[in-house]
Amino acid sequence: MEADAAIATVTAWLDRTGIEVARARAEDTAHEYHGVPASALSPAPAFATWRTALHEAAHAVAAVIQGARLRRVVLRSGFSAAEIEESSVAARAITQLAAPVLELLAGASARRQCELACSYDISAARCALSDAPEVTHRTAATMAAAIVVSKLSAIERVAACLAAVGELSGHEVAALCGATP
Repeated sequence: MEADAAIATVTAWLDRTGIEVARARAEDTAHEYHGVPASALSPAPAFATWRTALHEAAHAVAAVIQGARLRRVVLRSGFSAAEIEESSVAARAITQLAAPVLELLAGASARRQCELACSYDISAARCALSDAPEVTHRTAATMAAAIVVSKLSAIERVAACLAAVGELSGHEVAALCGATP
């Protein structure tokens, strides 16, 4: 998928996601995964590792590039997350959208697109954007796409390291991006 089509798709997903549904979905998912120690989780299976590593790396790189404070990014069986401790509302939304945009640009299947449309990422971004009315859905999707396209090599570096070791600190991600945390 081309960048313009990915931006339009993500914008449409945000437009169709009602704020009440988004809040409930985001809250349910956040409670499910909050504070899960990486040591309690099994390594991710090889077949799922690369796509999921890229997905989480897109979140992590977008956060670091925008100056958010990234605690860690984790890839384990049944659990993956980029844990962000501090960021602006707009940066939080753009960070959430970076991974779905990356997957669309990489040719996500129709089934995967359906999953992404109803994902925590879209719900969390929708919630954040409701608190930042000055940032339109299209603007946030465009900014996420700009980060993904311009930082693709950094995303791939972070994904490769994440797939190899299962967890990276915010400082390690920043170093792989050539940024300072």
